[in-house]
Amino acid sequence: MATRPPMHMLIPLQFKKCERIEKWVMELPNAPSEYVCMRAHPVRPSVSVYHDWLHEHSCRALMLLQRLDYFDLRYRKLGFHYHSLPLTHRHGTPALLPLIRARVAQQFESDTPRSSNTFFSLWFRVKKIVQEITFELLKNESVDDISALQDCNAKTGPALEQADTIIQSIAQSIRNMETIINHFKAPKIQPVDLTVKHSKEGSLCRRWMQTFGELEYLANSNVLIAEIAEDIIELAVKDELPQCDYWSDFVRQWRETWNRENAERRG
Repeated sequence: MATRPPMHMLIPLQFKKCERIEKWVMELPNAPSEYVCMRAHPVRPSVSVYHDWLHEHSCRALMLLQRLDYFDLRYRKLGFHYHSLPLTHRHGTPALLPLIRARVAQQFESDTPRSSNTFFSLWFRVKKIVQEITFELLKNESVDDISALQDCNAKTGPALEQADTIIQSIAQSIRNMETIINHFKAPKIQPVDLTVKHSKEGSLCRRWMQTFGELEYLANSNVLIAEIAEDIIELAVKDELPQCDYWSDFVRQWRETWNRENAERRG
């Protein structure tokens, strides 16, 4: 069994160890620039690395619009829940202040286009940012120039961060609306049948549905709007609203437009 060295032998060893540590500390660079030899060149990302980064930006841009799709579905569910309440109850419930009731009615009983609705102003701002990012990425999809790829990365990265911050604000606005709509609930209130299109509640619901993205641009096709609206209401009554893809579908449209225009220029 090993025995512990006597104290008079340990002191010199500890002194030498401290001396070595002190010497090592004294030899450390004083400034961060001294850690790298001045003759060494910083490593620059390759073309393939930049393309990987830009591909990641493309995926993040699509995910932002998919978040809008998700929020749109939540918004629609809130609207259908609101319209399933009797008109007299939602306009006269004492659980909310008259001003709040009026603002909610203005949001869900109006046919004001979303492009003119302040509630959706941030949504269209995200859409515009993603559109600009998408076109910037498409322009550099086949580019091998490092400087151009570096500029594209410098533009799209901060833009994505900006859009992500706006998305957080949109999420909060949806949560706020959910809180307000929950105050309309009452245990003894029976939901109305929204499939009855000529009732007051049914008429207002269909009026509000004309602001849906997929219906707003069919203003001259009243028959088609009515058919789509009835299909959506049937699913809403069953609580089976399909996942919305209105916002994310824009990426596909932009890519198709870009590829078509490029083909025409080459042709």
